[in-house]
Order: sequence, then structure tokens, then C-alpha cells
Amino acid sequence: MIREGKFTILETRGAVAQITINRPEKRNALNRDAIREILAVFEELRGNDEIAVVLTTGAGDVAYCAGRDLSEFPTEGGHGRGRDRRQEPRAYHVAEAIRTFPKVTIAVVNGFCLGGGITLLLPHDLAIASDKAIFGLPEIMRGFLPYPIIATMFKTLIPTKLAFELILTGKNWDAKKSMDAGLINRVVPHDQLRLEAWRWGGRIGRGAPKRLLIVQ
Repeated sequence: MIREGKFTILETRGAVAQITINRPEKRNALNRDAIREILAVFEELRGNDEIAVVLTTGAGDVAYCAGRDLSEFPTEGGHGRGRDRRQEPRAYHVAEAIRTFPKVTIAVVNGFCLGGGITLLLPHDLAIASDKAIFGLPEIMRGFLPYPIIATMFKTLIPTKLAFELILTGKNWDAKKSMDAGLINRVVPHDQLRLEAWRWGGRIGRGAPKRLLIVQ
């Protein structure tokens, strides 16, 4: 079954579902409406007892998620123009939904995974990446640091010095270095990524409980 929303594509095969961020023209960057839609799909799958594994990926062959859509910010005049931005959906809201999701989650990283893309990646239970995937936190190059909650989560998942290297230099890592650091589990040839991800999800789905009791 395949269902297309405005910013996402939901596909299910047996016990496995895949959420695709569908903004390839923006390198799958997250705007507010895309975040709301992703959250809604996760909430729908949370209550679907037929699904045991959820994959996330990005549309196209260039990016998993290139981060937050920065084109939204200049329209707010620097002060939100009366909008309470604390109430707006953020990438870390999706990260929290993934972190507490009661089923196995697998990130399928098909290209650039930057900024907010790393925010989405970190709380997944597992991650598989293309050999062309690129990982990075460019925030420091723009004069600020990642959200503290994300930086803290990052340091708990990989060695502290490697975490600080990525956070403080803004330099990107390739797939091999990211796997060596423990950020991802597997690297496969780019043209085999999607097939291998579905196979991996299917194998896990056959043995996984419909609700995963382990919460990070």
C-alpha cells in the first residue's frame, strides 16, 4: 500500500512501514507543515498493530534530510511577528516521537543528513546508509550550536570527543567514518540501499514484537 500526502509518502509491506520525507526539490528540508505531517503519520502508525518496524528515508537520491527549511525564518522578521514560536513544531518534536515510538525504527540514509536530519537520525533504533551518504552539523558555521537536547543525545550515542568534533567543527563525515564512530549500523552500495533496507526491516519485523518495550 502506498499513500501520498503533501510532504510524505507512506508505504507498507507486511509488518514494515516506510515514511518518506517528500520534498526532494528542497533536499527534504523540514518546514513546519512537513513536521506536522510526519508527526501525524507516526501517530497513525503507533496505533497500527499490524506494523512492527518503521523505516524513514528521503525522496530522491540526494538527501535523507538537509535540515530545517531556513527559508521560513526570514519571513518572521526576526521576532516572529506576534507568533509564539515556542508552540511551533520543531525537528526535535519528531525526534522525541521517534525516541518514544513503541516499535522498531530504522533510518535509511540515502544522501545528505545534515542539521535537523541528524536530529531525526539520532533516536532511531537502527540506521543503514548509502555509501554516498554525508553526515554533518553545520550549525556552528552559522554562528549557533545544535539544540542542547540534541547535543546531549548525540554525546550519549557516540564517543564524546567524536561528538564534539562534529558539533564544533561543522565538518561533514562520510558514511564510513559515521559507521566507525557508531552513528550508523551498516553501509551499503547506493543503488542497493532501498532494497537492503526493506529486507532488513522485513527480517526484523518477522521476529519483533508489535510493541517494543525498550525506550531509550
